[in-house]
Amino acid sequence: MMNKGPVKLKFSRHEFKYPVPFYDLNECISYIAKFAKPDPYNVNKKAYTVQSLYFDSPEMIFLQEKIEGDAIRKKVRIRSYTNVPNNNLFLEIKSKKYDRIGKDRQMITCAEYEQFRKSDLQFLLNNTSENSAFQGDVYSLYNYYNLAPVILIKYKRFSFIDDLANCKVTYDFDLRYKKTDELFTND
Repeated sequence: MMNKGPVKLKFSRHEFKYPVPFYDLNECISYIAKFAKPDPYNVNKKAYTVQSLYFDSPEMIFLQEKIEGDAIRKKVRIRSYTNVPNNNLFLEIKSKKYDRIGKDRQMITCAEYEQFRKSDLQFLLNNTSENSAFQGDVYSLYNYYNLAPVILIKYKRFSFIDDLANCKVTYDFDLRYKKTDELFTND
């Protein structure tokens, strides 16, 4: 992934999700392109890969909260915007509080990803950055829920940004999942 400028590490937003038939995808993209510019990650106007390794408790608490539609919930994941190992990974806590979606995250290296995946959280404790509150939250959630990697979700994304309206429209497709404890797999 090429560096596209400063990376936003904390934000809150409203999300509205609508299913669109795949056969209408090109027409939808053409329509939105009249009003918004392509996301910089859509290099050469092509979709990019998003993959997330989700962590959960042995009882699958985070999944149960999602299925039950809990109004307040969190989930921990590691996200990449490519399908090859790189040092532009994100350790994230995604949260929902009623109608607001929040995301706190920090960039991590491949080495830190491997540590986290194997329950070695020392890099969180050694870091004294301004992101220490987030790191404490991750550390607490990981230990309280006895988190472990459980599933990889991978899909293609084409997105648009309208700075004036402070709006982002994304089309996610080719959704795949795999029960695994690894972010980067060959299959």
